[in-house]
Amino acid sequence: MDMVLPLLGVGSAFAFVILLIIAIIGWMLKKKWKKRIFLASIISLAVLLVCLGIDKIVETNSKSVSKEESQENIDITFDKFSYKVEKFSYNKDENSIDIELSTNIPNGTEVNIGFNKMMVIEEGIKDIDDPVVKQLAWEKAATEVKEGKIKLHYDGSDKETKLINGQYGVWLDFEVGSLKNEQLFAELGSMEEAKSRFKENTISETADKGEYSIIIGQQFLNITNSISYKELKKQEQEAIEQKKASAKELRFAELEKNPNKHAEEYVKFKGEILQIMEDSTSTVIRLAVTKESYGYDISDVVYITYAGTTEFVEEDIITVYGTVKGSHTYESQAGHQITLPYIEAEIIE
Repeated sequence: MDMVLPLLGVGSAFAFVILLIIAIIGWMLKKKWKKRIFLASIISLAVLLVCLGIDKIVETNSKSVSKEESQENIDITFDKFSYKVEKFSYNKDENSIDIELSTNIPNGTEVNIGFNKMMVIEEGIKDIDDPVVKQLAWEKAATEVKEGKIKLHYDGSDKETKLINGQYGVWLDFEVGSLKNEQLFAELGSMEEAKSRFKENTISETADKGEYSIIIGQQFLNITNSISYKELKKQEQEAIEQKKASAKELRFAELEKNPNKHAEEYVKFKGEILQIMEDSTSTVIRLAVTKESYGYDISDVVYITYAGTTEFVEEDIITVYGTVKGSHTYESQAGHQITLPYIEAEIIE
């Protein structure tokens, strides 16, 4: 049928064109047989249309049967979903990873693969909340099981923030329900049925009613071709020192005269804290910056903001490195409008 219909259709199309041409010639020459030829061309056209219609139906039915067969072929005889890391590599230059896993999860299943920040870390990291460590958690990515394999190429969001040497974790999960991986849902049944059958896997309810997620515990991977934590911290400190050395030193009078002229300049000011206000994530400081014989002049004040908190208090002497943002106007407790040069601090020490 697959070969006959296309051949018959092509033959009908060819016959239709030839007969139609002959009929037109006969009409022009006013031959008696022109009507019979024209009728034959119409019959050829009808055969062509029928063949095309049947071929379309066969193609649609074939796809439907193929999909049904694929779903019917899922036959799970094991009691634990699992996977094994076959290949893993880290590209330092691209800040990307390539992972290949083998798994008993059925082909065609949509899965999420996650790559976690370090679980075991080299000596030198004392605080798991270290900003360097916090940047190492990559979001999970979606992919599909093909021929018993899960392959993923994953690019870090920032090529400049390298993954440091150490041990990392990879894990899998996949949702099961009437809208996600429905062929698995037909095999596994409800969440309660899946829990009783796959006791070694973590199974939890999702936000979508009636659907659930099967989580497969993480395995550990080692990165050894990148940079060590100590070396990374050393590079960061060197970069900070270079940035500090580039800071411009201005007199307060220059800045106050025209703060917008100096907007976006990276500057350095040393002074005494007149007032400091903090919340959980940010700090505002009024800093007296002109040194006199008796101390710092409280008339020469710069308004400082900082994205973070510090250990400093009023009357402490500090050095601020940051970017000029023009001026800032606020209302004093007495109801007066006060305008000060404004600096967005990057470093306070």
